[in-house]
Amino acid sequence: MSSTRTPTSRSARVNLDWIDSEQVEAEGAAKVLGKADAILVPGGFGKRGFEGKVLAAKYAREHGVPYFGICYGMHAAVVDFARHVAGLTDADSSENDRNTPNPVIALITEWTTATGEVEQRNDRSDLGGTMRLGSQECRLKAGTLARAMYGQDVMRERHRHRYEFNNRYRQTFEDLGLVISGKSMDDLLVEIVELPQQQHPWFLGCQAHASTRPCAPARSWRRCRRRHDAATRHPRGCHSRECGHDGIKNALNGKES
Repeated sequence: MSSTRTPTSRSARVNLDWIDSEQVEAEGAAKVLGKADAILVPGGFGKRGFEGKVLAAKYAREHGVPYFGICYGMHAAVVDFARHVAGLTDADSSENDRNTPNPVIALITEWTTATGEVEQRNDRSDLGGTMRLGSQECRLKAGTLARAMYGQDVMRERHRHRYEFNNRYRQTFEDLGLVISGKSMDDLLVEIVELPQQQHPWFLGCQAHASTRPCAPARSWRRCRRRHDAATRHPRGCHSRECGHDGIKNALNGKES
């Protein structure tokens, strides 16, 4: 988890375990994360510890643990999906390996801002000056976790990054079951990915840095909290809409537990 402030809006107490992702690399995800009720992988930069983040996403995906990936956490989830579901064992982010044959996360060179301006960048551009920064609109797909969280077709969150989901892999990953639930208004950039609700109780990665204001956390944070509540009340392996565990079933149907 990366914030101690969000629970205040729900009068909730969250027991946080701050884990160095290099520890996951050294000791294995099962040992380090085995007692976690939910996993949050926050934003970050660079190669150090990234493989631990990928392993955390893999563990959450395979064991039905609620997972929330923010920016770099989304990248880790995409790399895990590419390697272990799509079979692209050498997949990586070009931020960490410029020579990877499968750069599923890559430097996007051109995009349109919320005001309609076209901005450009390349791998020699100034790091700070060429980030996709600030509040950006995102169109949400009906019937997804993201759409249920925000309760509207278009939401707005802040961004701070240079690397994006590589559209070359969009159709392949969708065919294999990855849900692309949020895209930029021009349909060019993938903003949110998730797993089908029939396969996993709560697994979502977003490119934006979802707000963590103390009294008004973003809806993605609030919904992740509800998923944590359900996970601690019901058997972790219970993912079916037909099961008798109302907390899981209601959450899968987009209702409050």
